[in-house]
This record gives sequence, C-alpha cells and structure tokens, in this order.
Amino acid sequence: MPRRRASAVLLRDNRILMVRISYHGRTWWCLPGGTIEPDETPEETIVRELREELNLRVVCRERLYEVPMPHEDGFDVGILVNARTDPLLPGVDPAVTAWAWYAIDDATDSWQVVEVRKALGHRKV
Repeated sequence: MPRRRASAVLLRDNRILMVRISYHGRTWWCLPGGTIEPDETPEETIVRELREELNLRVVCRERLYEVPMPHEDGFDVGILVNARTDPLLPGVDPAVTAWAWYAIDDATDSWQVVEVRKALGHRKV
C-alpha cells in the first residue's frame, strides 16, 4: 500500500526548518512530519507530528504541494504552517535526533525544499 506523508513547511527569515531522522541505521534530513494515519487529514497529521517530534504547536495555513515521493511508493503533502510556540524543544519521537534552520535557497539537495520553492514561486518567505 502506498505511504501517505504530510510535511510541515515552517519558514522564518528565508530559512526552512528541517529535522534529522535516525532510523534503522540510516540518517537523513527532511521536513518535519510523518505518515498520515487512516483517520487523519494531512493537517491533523502535521499538528500531531510536530507536537511529537519538536514539542511545537502549529497552525496549518495552506497546502503547498502534493507530489510522489522519489524514493518510496507514496506521496507527500507539504503544508505551510505558523508556529504558535517557541523555542523548539525535544519531543517524544526518538528518531528525531536534531533540527536546524536551513537557508531555503541553499537546501537544494532536498527534493522537499525544491517542491516548496516551486510552490512558493516569487512569494516572500
């Protein structure tokens, strides 16, 4: 069955929040988020996952993209969010081992950031 994933797009000063995931011996950087549960909307997934991963409360603003994931069977929904709490604190998800703000123009090795840039076009971030 294809995986359905929701990813949070949190922007600040032309930078985008990314998390480092360490899982089953692999490590990678991606947008925070996770698998959409059968009874959830993508927006509900974002609210739950950001609370679990980063102890962060967010409000979903708009869906920016919905695209196939390049390295697995499924799709990813990117949702622009506003943070209601700050600073970021460790959550309860042990797979999230770090987080960082990346310049949105420099993070071109991330297919998710490429999708965000395409969706935002010339809008000011």
